[in-house]
Amino acid sequence: MNIQAYEFESHRILRGKLAAYLDHYSHQRLTDIPYGHRNHIFWNIAHVLVTQQLLCYYLADRPMQVSAELVQRYKKGTVPDPQADISRDLQEVKSLIHSTANRLQEDHIAGNFTDYQQYATSFGITLHNAQEAFRFNLMHETLHLGTILSISKLV
Repeated sequence: MNIQAYEFESHRILRGKLAAYLDHYSHQRLTDIPYGHRNHIFWNIAHVLVTQQLLCYYLADRPMQVSAELVQRYKKGTVPDPQADISRDLQEVKSLIHSTANRLQEDHIAGNFTDYQQYATSFGITLHNAQEAFRFNLMHETLHLGTILSISKLV
């Protein structure tokens, strides 16, 4: 089963909501970690960008559009470094938040995802191909948007 156009549109809308935080929240609001949370709004946005690249590109043996440094700072299992200056990361994420969503659709249409390394997610779902990875990624990004909505009420 192929990915439907509405799934790509949903992804673009979701990314637009994430980009709005980057465009309209101050550096302070993006990086405050409220009591009871392990991370901040910016970490969640950078994390979904990195995770999309790992799930959809890395596991399909395709070149990723994010830097290795960004992957190391925001991949699964990381937490924000309170001493880090995120200015450079913020610019990279802002520049990629929309383009990586568009590129994923272009690459899917072009048939660029033929190989895929099976991956068992920590959510308990095993991904067998790029289509499953994309669908799982939508769920993952939505989950983090929910976290961002919760954090945004506290910062």
